[in-house]
Amino acid sequence: MVFFAFGESEISEQGERTINQFAAFFFKVETGRVILTGHTDTAEASVPLSMSRAVAAKMRLLGMGIPAARISIVARGDKDLLVQTPPGTRDPQNRRVELVLHSR
Repeated sequence: MVFFAFGESEISEQGERTINQFAAFFFKVETGRVILTGHTDTAEASVPLSMSRAVAAKMRLLGMGIPAARISIVARGDKDLLVQTPPGTRDPQNRRVELVLHSR
């Protein structure tokens, strides 16, 4: 997972490392599809922001040579919270993009 600052879709240095590790694994496997799912916390509660986060991760993967046809993105907003919180709660674990490799 790649985590984000509140209200942001910029990938951090730690996020870059995570994406680099994911891409390295992808190229070893050489098959499958990447599913990127963007999320927000309940304070942000924004599908467009979750989409921006997923797109940011996709752009990094494209820059590493992963074909666009093998990457799908999904925006979930504040649905599917990693940590259940009351509405309006800022929680850094919920501000994320999940990177999943599905085999064909």
